[in-house]
Amino acid sequence: MKDFIEVKRYIEIILRRWPVLVIAILLGWLGATLYTNSLPVIYEAKAVLIVGNSIASKPELRDIQVGENLLETYAILSKSQIVLESAISKLGLSESVQDLQGMINAQPIDDTQLLEIAVRGEDSESIVTIANQVANQLVKSSNSGVFGDLDAEQSEFIDRELKNLQVKIEQAYQTVDELQNEYLDAEINKREEIDRQLDLISGRLTQWEDTYADLLDFQQSTQDNFLAIVDSAVLSTNPVSPLPVLNLIAGIVGALGLAVAGLFLFENFDDTVRAESEVFVDKIRLPFLGSIQKRPFVRSGFSGLNLSSDELESYQMLQSSLLFSIQERDSRSLFLTGVLQEAGELSLVNSLGLTMSQSGYKTLLLGFGTNGHGMKKTLNSSKLPENDILLELDNFNLDIQNSNSGVDNLDLISIGRDQGLKSLSEFKRAITQILEKAFSHYDLVLICGPSIATSAEGMIVAKLVDGVALIISEGITKKSVLHQTVDNLRKGDVNLIGGVLVKE
Repeated sequence: MKDFIEVKRYIEIILRRWPVLVIAILLGWLGATLYTNSLPVIYEAKAVLIVGNSIASKPELRDIQVGENLLETYAILSKSQIVLESAISKLGLSESVQDLQGMINAQPIDDTQLLEIAVRGEDSESIVTIANQVANQLVKSSNSGVFGDLDAEQSEFIDRELKNLQVKIEQAYQTVDELQNEYLDAEINKREEIDRQLDLISGRLTQWEDTYADLLDFQQSTQDNFLAIVDSAVLSTNPVSPLPVLNLIAGIVGALGLAVAGLFLFENFDDTVRAESEVFVDKIRLPFLGSIQKRPFVRSGFSGLNLSSDELESYQMLQSSLLFSIQERDSRSLFLTGVLQEAGELSLVNSLGLTMSQSGYKTLLLGFGTNGHGMKKTLNSSKLPENDILLELDNFNLDIQNSNSGVDNLDLISIGRDQGLKSLSEFKRAITQILEKAFSHYDLVLICGPSIATSAEGMIVAKLVDGVALIISEGITKKSVLHQTVDNLRKGDVNLIGGVLVKE
């Protein structure tokens, strides 16, 4: 369950910050495009050579090892100074040996006797010429004995010696046969002489056969060293670098990876509430009353609070949750306040009051401090009707105004506390009197502000009402402050019924 919540939280982060990901994709695309355009266009030409005459139908381990060693050797020799100097001289190139070594890559083709010489450069025609010339010079050097191959004189000598040895061996075997036949008819003293001759011939025969085998192996190894061009390099119109598609994919994926990592890092250090689970599931575990979409503050009066069908449904669900939480109370007074001065708090309370009045509840909205003055701006009537709720408050130094909201079943009292108020006890007594009077005239009293975390008045009001609901603004409310406020309310004599999440 915990893992599911974590995955859900990560998905919420990504969905909430999708504009950042879109910007990252655009930046990745732009960066990859600029990078690709800044790179030179590189072409590649390849020449293929074969090493050795052929592969036996059933090659031995030695044959395979010799072939592999020759391929690796020729791959190294293709970049040797003697080969490249010959190619430079032949073509009249301005490049140095070191320049060509950086352009050439020679490597065996797997499971074959083929060697591939690849040359890369910006001039497609020049690299074809260089690839072919390097291949030609490598073959020429190999056949001329520069790298230890046999020249014509050495090859002729070995052939002559092999023929001579072959004749001697055949004659020796013939002599052995004759002596063995003579041995059968010879007398005893003659047989001893024949034995000595056979021993002598056998020793020479063994020596000649060993020499013959060594010369034959040596000759075979030089024949395996054969090198020839199979495919000459040809002109290619398709560059091997840069690769726009690959660079684009790498740029976008890299930018997205950095963006996602940055988002998660930012979220880990961000102390504001970003998801319902952070408040109602994780450590705080505040009861969930509902979520409301943030809407701008309306200054044209309650008549301007035109709720959409979805908004009206959200407020009706919130109304049901709030009333259910205080159903066992004799009176019905609710204190809706933010941990600090939350964005969307006043608009939420006004809309909730409108919803409750339309549901048939005679409702009083009571605003304090800044919120109270904000409520006065929502009034569409400058007329102040008489109300006996205020008759007993003349002894308190409070700035109190009462007005009809212009909506049936909905009235408003706004209170701006004067600095001349002598003590919090006087404030408490004044609010107590207002609530006592209100309960005889209204079905519901909704109180907005003051802040529960930054003012002593907020805690006083919280202890006088039937229930307190915290307004939590997504992206604004600090989790650390919220956690401390909830702890303080739970330790005090306060009926904390839950929280309302105002979504961005």
